[in-house]
Formats: sequence, C-alpha cells, structure tokens
Amino acid sequence: MSGSPVIRSPGESLAGGPGAVGAGEAEPAEPPLAVPVITPDLRFAAAVAGSAVRVAVQSWAATASPPAGPDGPAALALRNLKALGDFDWDGAR
Repeated sequence: MSGSPVIRSPGESLAGGPGAVGAGEAEPAEPPLAVPVITPDLRFAAAVAGSAVRVAVQSWAATASPPAGPDGPAALALRNLKALGDFDWDGAR
C-alpha cells in the first residue's frame, strides 16, 4: 500500500465498480425532513433561550445546592424560561 488517497468517481462505491451506487439499497423508511428556514428572529430566540439556561447553570454552580430538586439547574432554567413567557418567540409582533 502506497498511502496515496483513493479517488473514486461519483458512480463508484466502496463495494463495487461503476453503477454500484444504489444497487440493492432499500427505499428509506421515512421521507427526509424539510430543512427549516433559519431567520434572524429564530436565531435571536435561540440565543435568548440558551442564555436563560446558561445563567441558570452558572447561578446554580455558585451555590451549594444539590443538582436535583427545586434549586437545581434544571429547575432554575425552567424558572428563567417561564419568566420569558411574553417573549416574542416567533417574531410575529
């Protein structure tokens, strides 16, 4: 083996020669998912939600509270997200 990269044509697979792509492959069980449209509003909403969770974890880490329970990071994150209940998540306003 010379260590050179093997370059294959688009019609070749690792298992066979030309035309082997798709040979014997079953149809996918489900259609591919649609690609969502990523808008600036969606990016901003994701940033807000991510920050709410990050602040909750950082706040919890500064305490001696156990990781589970009403003062744990998950509960704090849920409280922070609940406080954002009136936030314009879909950018419709």
